[in-house]
Amino acid sequence: FFFQAQDGNRAALESRGLGDVYKRQDDYIITWEKGLANKLAKDGQVVLVDFTADWCLTCKLNKFTIFNNKFLNQEIKKGNIKFIQADWTLPDQKILDFLGENARYGIPFNVVYGPKKVNGIVLPEIISVQSLLRVIEQVQK
Repeated sequence: FFFQAQDGNRAALESRGLGDVYKRQDDYIITWEKGLANKLAKDGQVVLVDFTADWCLTCKLNKFTIFNNKFLNQEIKKGNIKFIQADWTLPDQKILDFLGENARYGIPFNVVYGPKKVNGIVLPEIISVQSLLRVIEQVQK
C-alpha cells in the first residue's frame, strides 16, 4: 500500500504496507554475521536477530509487529536493542549452516541475546509484542 502526496513526493506520506517495513527501518538493521550477536551480548547489549526473506510472509508479519510497536521501534532507533537481520531471500550457505546448527531448517527464526543469555533465547515462529518483551527482560542485566 503506497500512498503518494499530491506533489508527487512519496516521502511526505508514510506507508502502512508490510512491504515498506524493511524500507522504513534500513538505518537500524545490522547485517548478520555468525558470532556477532554473541559478541554484542557479551558487551552488555540486547540483540534481536531476525532470519528472514522477502518471500516469507510470516517474517514480514513479525517485522510489522516489532516496528509498529512504539516502544520497540524507539528502542531499536535509539540503539538500546540491536536489530540484526540475516536475509535468506537468496540462498546463503552460511545462513543455512547456522539454521542447521540450531536444528532449524526454515524461517522465520528469531533469537534474542543479552548479557544474561549470550547464547540467546529462541522466539516462537509468530512473534507477539508481549512474548518479545518478556524474553528481552530475561536476557537483560
